Amino acid sequence: MIVQFQDITARREAEERLRYNATHDELTGLLNRSAFEQKLEEALAESRDTGIKHALAFVDLDRLKIINDSAGHVAGDALLRGVAGALPNYLRDGDVIGRLGGDEFGIILLGCSLDDATVILEELNTAASAIQFPWDDRSYSVGASIGVTEITPSSRSPSAVLAQADVACLTAKMAGRNRVSIYRPEQSEAVDRHREIAVAAGIKLAIEEGRFRLFAQRIVACANPTQERYEILVRMLDRDGTVIPPSVFIPAAERYDLIGAIDRWVVREALTFLGRAGDFDSQIHLNLSAASIGDASFAAYVLEVLEDTGVAPEILAFEITETAVVSNMAVAATTVGKLREMGCQIALDDFGVGLSSFNYLRQFPVDMVKIDGSFIHNMATNAVDRYIVKSIHQIAKELGAQMVAEFVEDQATFELVTSMGITFAQGYAIHRPEPFDEIMADHEIRAEA
Repeated sequence: MIVQFQDITARREAEERLRYNATHDELTGLLNRSAFEQKLEEALAESRDTGIKHALAFVDLDRLKIINDSAGHVAGDALLRGVAGALPNYLRDGDVIGRLGGDEFGIILLGCSLDDATVILEELNTAASAIQFPWDDRSYSVGASIGVTEITPSSRSPSAVLAQADVACLTAKMAGRNRVSIYRPEQSEAVDRHREIAVAAGIKLAIEEGRFRLFAQRIVACANPTQERYEILVRMLDRDGTVIPPSVFIPAAERYDLIGAIDRWVVREALTFLGRAGDFDSQIHLNLSAASIGDASFAAYVLEVLEDTGVAPEILAFEITETAVVSNMAVAATTVGKLREMGCQIALDDFGVGLSSFNYLRQFPVDMVKIDGSFIHNMATNAVDRYIVKSIHQIAKELGAQMVAEFVEDQATFELVTSMGITFAQGYAIHRPEPFDEIMADHEIRAEA
């Protein structure tokens, strides 16, 4: 009986440890991000149900990176543990604290007005600015940037209020660090611009350091899916290898005139892969920005790279959008004309989303029309979308252009576009993007077999 009791006790202790580890940060013992967001969801629900207001704070240690770089991560971890242990001393009983990641902490001040929360956080900030962290005969000042936002019955979701607190925190950093900033809606635009500038600077470094990567998504012939081509996509890597999606870096690249350099990198990198492969005969699609379409020297650059790599121009299709050509129609028409004269194909991408889509078909002779995915997505259940797709397909046929259905996400949609006689299909039901070098490596293995 004693042995059995001990076994049950050990099992219960193990289960309790597992439950604890699932909700707590290993380094600091505070709630982890997932558990903190659950508490935040509960606070939001309480506010909606009762009308009570809370406050959410985002605390970012200002100099942890300096300590990590100069004294090592052991020192940085010691600081994080010390801060985590000290935080409750400046808060009220019942307030929720979590480590959100890295040097970031979250605090939910329950039943606390924004004014009262600001007073509490100012005291916390004063204490943080007074910290002198001793390590190996050196002393490091710390400090914190704190952003705070109000949780009210109209607050939407944990991610929304966390984003507000994050914006306020970044506003504190932009104002000189070591201060408390209260979220104001107008801060978002300034913070977005600041982040965009930082991303633009990161793009320049990524180009210099070779941190762009090509991915590719397969496009298949509906009548014979073994006939395939690929759309080339570009991804940026952070210095730690994290993939940065295009939605983050492309807008910054366009605003700060870096997109043309990215386009040229993609052209040379993709054609270099093809040149090495030699016998790769699947057509590849490259996306062109407004900057490249409006660049009178771009076609000559493409010709130069084709000659350097020995790739036949017929293997290339350049995808353009109506929004990309509208800024400079004359130069765009010249660029498109030169690319077609070389033997490259032109595809009009995102067709149908703009009022001028059909007008561009009159002005730009294209080889392919890629109908926008918004029409394809619900086509199986939406008769209007089906009618629009059929109409665009008929017009494309009359003009001698092939058609690609984008955003084919399931088998039913693939079968529907196939039954309509649409030439090509693209989407997650067919292929999820993968690194282009892996696709090329598989091709080389098959070629050698």
